[in-house]
Amino acid sequence: MNSKEFLHNKLSSLVHKFPGIEILYQFDNQINTHIVEIHPFSIFESLQEYRDLESDISFEFDETYSSENLLFVSSNSLCKVVSPDLVLTGILYNIIPEIIEQEIYKFSFSNSVTYSTDKEIDFAKAA
Repeated sequence: MNSKEFLHNKLSSLVHKFPGIEILYQFDNQINTHIVEIHPFSIFESLQEYRDLESDISFEFDETYSSENLLFVSSNSLCKVVSPDLVLTGILYNIIPEIIEQEIYKFSFSNSVTYSTDKEIDFAKAA
């Protein structure tokens, strides 16, 4: 498996586990770096489980593909994905944006999706 296939598999797993995120991926040949942009930034700030998985992916990538670089960035970063080679969008990313933006969500995903919030949500706005 090459590095791009490895990352596609790992990033697909992240989107499945955290359906409220979007991932933009680009390989920059000039700097030999895979750039992964995660939206929203609040996922990194608020969920330790996400941070642990991102760290695990980085470590495994570094161990397996030591001649290449992997860089995770957010929408707040100076370095951005300009021309994505891959866009992965979780099934809840565009459906309930107000939950994502307000950092009041907690998703678990198995055969069904559950969430909890301390705020009433107007689902008519999400449509």
